[in-house]
Amino acid sequence: MKLGLLLQRGTDLKWAGPFAQEALAQKHEVSLFALDRQDDDPGKQYLKISRGQCTDLMQSGATYISLDELDISEHQELMSQDAAFILEGFHTQQANQEAWQSVRAAGVKLYSLSHFFEICKRPLAALDKFDGSIYISQYAQELHEELQGTRSSGHTAVLGSPMFDQLRNVSRAAARRELGISLEERVVLLIAPVILPTTPWRFHVWRDGSRIQRLKDAIRAREFRFLWEIAFGNTFKQVFEAIAAFSERNNARLIIKSRGKQRNLEFIAEKNGVFVDGLSDEYYPLFSTYKLMSVADLCITVNSMAVLEAAALGCPCINIQVPFHDRAAASTPEKEAYNRELMGGHKESIMNYEGSVRSVDRLRAIDYFGKDWEHVSFEPSRGAEYAQKFLGIRDQSASKRLLEHVVEAG
Repeated sequence: MKLGLLLQRGTDLKWAGPFAQEALAQKHEVSLFALDRQDDDPGKQYLKISRGQCTDLMQSGATYISLDELDISEHQELMSQDAAFILEGFHTQQANQEAWQSVRAAGVKLYSLSHFFEICKRPLAALDKFDGSIYISQYAQELHEELQGTRSSGHTAVLGSPMFDQLRNVSRAAARRELGISLEERVVLLIAPVILPTTPWRFHVWRDGSRIQRLKDAIRAREFRFLWEIAFGNTFKQVFEAIAAFSERNNARLIIKSRGKQRNLEFIAEKNGVFVDGLSDEYYPLFSTYKLMSVADLCITVNSMAVLEAAALGCPCINIQVPFHDRAAASTPEKEAYNRELMGGHKESIMNYEGSVRSVDRLRAIDYFGKDWEHVSFEPSRGAEYAQKFLGIRDQSASKRLLEHVVEAG
């Protein structure tokens, strides 16, 4: 079969790399259709896809093709594919839905893959735009239907995600050798939180700045619900200092992993930890963050989906609980329900799962990290169960499952 993979950003290589390699190994033709245009957001230029990032795949036989969003339905190579694949197609290509329907009308089967649980925020009618919408897990499909209040009528399948196939290639020993960390050394990995004006609670309450200024800014923004915690709570800098002190006291190397778009974290440079800003991340053949997660003896997150990958790698995770809906954009009952389910921290949820992820309230975090290693860390016992329930990880790779499904569908 001729398979076309849409690459919108470098991060797409997390899923496209393993899937393309499996397809090539099974003698399918693979074309990488890259939207290697200038991003409108200058803060995200580091995510831009490029030919150089696809060298390994091209050497294995994949073809790299630049694709303009304006001529999708007129691109002959794309129109000649048997099937095309897009990550979160309804959301990421919403402006081009008419063009993609022309691609379908030409006989190209169109598949939309899920990025974690993002599909659950979309109306079920979005599934009708594709010949197949792929859920990462049964949990994700049931959550989508529960949030939308009805059952799906579109063509769906629960097949996992190729982006998690890389997890099986991670070697703790190899990653530690590469990073110059001995097997005996303790490592704490902190996934730095986003603190931007688009996350109002974190920006007003947690950002580094004088209490008076943050109070004034919150009043000016009419965010009166934040005033008590600004006056009596902690900033993230204070929480971070407690984590840094915990690491030093327990002879653990502290690694802070950020992303290029994150701001208000300048104080991190003052500490002796290792700061990885994400600007030079590699996404294939092995995602940079997976290496960091594999060397860690403890991973600390703040309502980040990174907790799922760390837990799936068998790393014990502490999630600092913050308001689950923290967006400047107007909310809806559906968005509230989505965020409450995933970020609310109730028992047996992705952010609070005994034996994998422990939830700690932000107001207790400083005291919590004032304890010794034995009182904070724990031996994970349910990582495989967690990975299967939420991420759909099984013995057979998601890439193989997806290919079998596509070939059978014709």
